[in-house]
Amino acid sequence: GMVGAGKVGGTLARLWHAAGYDAVAIYSRTTAQAEQLAGFVDGQVVASPSAVVAQADLTVLSVPDDVIQVVAEAIQLQNAAGKAVIHTSGAHSIDVLASLAEQGVQVGSLHPAFPFADVERSMKALPGATFAIEADTEPLRSWLYGLVSMLDGNPLVIPPGGKAAYHAALVMLSNYTVSLYGAAARLLAGLGADSDAAHGALDTLLVATVENIRVQGIPAA
Repeated sequence: GMVGAGKVGGTLARLWHAAGYDAVAIYSRTTAQAEQLAGFVDGQVVASPSAVVAQADLTVLSVPDDVIQVVAEAIQLQNAAGKAVIHTSGAHSIDVLASLAEQGVQVGSLHPAFPFADVERSMKALPGATFAIEADTEPLRSWLYGLVSMLDGNPLVIPPGGKAAYHAALVMLSNYTVSLYGAAARLLAGLGADSDAAHGALDTLLVATVENIRVQGIPAA
């Protein structure tokens, strides 16, 4: 089941559905988004996150980071036996799902280390990415390994207390690269370089640098 039908949730649900998983229930604050995703995955739109968890074995909370705990605390179950709920945040640990764990739900997180621009492009590029996994219990841990394997992904197990360091590493590489690129472009523009020349130089340099790191590693690159 999916709670949240945006770029992350939409991409994952459609890829997993294509791999053979049943998406039985979809909820989103935006009904149109939920209906669109349900059409892609042959799922049912339901009225609340609680309804998703009630119908699904595994529920994915792909909602903004600042509302994960709020959504989790609003979920109330009559029977939590066999249920699992995960979130897709790269910053938060599984602690934000404590209210569900208190009800007997298995909780975890699965974060794709990938920059989601839009669903269609992400569906093509996401397979093969690394996914950070937090799960202390079975069968949830095995379920998450299976979901990653279905996308030809690489699992990266985050130990308790390690999520902040993981998030910092990704921010340093991805977010700061964008910031540095912008600063470099402004420096070249200050020299009178036109946009095509400046971006041509930076694009070539950046792509070649990434390829050197990929092929030769650090520090040889």
